[in-house]
Amino acid sequence: MSDSFLGKPRPQFSTAEHAGTPAVDSCRFCGQPVGSQYYRIKSAMACCNCAGKLQDSLPANNRGMFVRSFMFGLSGALLGLILYAAIGILLGAVVGYMSFGVGYLVAKSMLIGSRGASGKRYQIAAVVLTYAAVSMAAIPIGYVLYWKEHNAELHSQAMQQKQPSSPQAGEQPAAGAPEQSAVKEQETTGDAVPSAGPPKLGLGTILGRLAVLGLASPFFELENGLSGVIGIVILLVGIQIAWRMTRGKHVTIYGPFETASRAQP
Repeated sequence: MSDSFLGKPRPQFSTAEHAGTPAVDSCRFCGQPVGSQYYRIKSAMACCNCAGKLQDSLPANNRGMFVRSFMFGLSGALLGLILYAAIGILLGAVVGYMSFGVGYLVAKSMLIGSRGASGKRYQIAAVVLTYAAVSMAAIPIGYVLYWKEHNAELHSQAMQQKQPSSPQAGEQPAAGAPEQSAVKEQETTGDAVPSAGPPKLGLGTILGRLAVLGLASPFFELENGLSGVIGIVILLVGIQIAWRMTRGKHVTIYGPFETASRAQP
């Protein structure tokens, strides 16, 4: 019915009018309708196809994958130890900030080996490998520095022995002194009983003691006061880098759920 005065149809207040079509549940990832079932990834709605693809893309977190990741991390730790020791030997001192790079190298190697899988056991392994690599690097650094100092001391003693000692004025060498000293030396040599030296250590014992000294080396630095404390703090930061990088990134897929249209009778 039209209003003759305005020339427009009269609104019908007793009849409800709807605009558009009813809302359709769609996948948050592909934008397609979810159909009769859907999944939840965090708070996002996902269709069965996208949820299946995501599930297939997640890395397998099993024992074999962890062993593979640990072997990759061990290789990274050995490389970090070599680089840490080489820089320390070249500079003649321990560079604590290298522990940052060692922690990153160990964690990155483990993630490559696990193909992205991570979690608590990966974190523990990364911490142990990082600490071992940094602490054990003190063994080659300390050996090379000791070897250089020992050679310098031997060279200094050799130079002092080469300098001839001229006899003082009025002094003459006693006649027969060389012969007497030679006779005494022969007698002493002939009558001497070989003394028992220190017991020889096996290779395993030597390596074990070196490993213990290396693992305890960061705490030996505490004898240096504040610089030793700073070294421990820097080492902890490097360990924290490895811990954070291997932290688990869990993606939980909930479902399946039925859509409202199917849930209704």
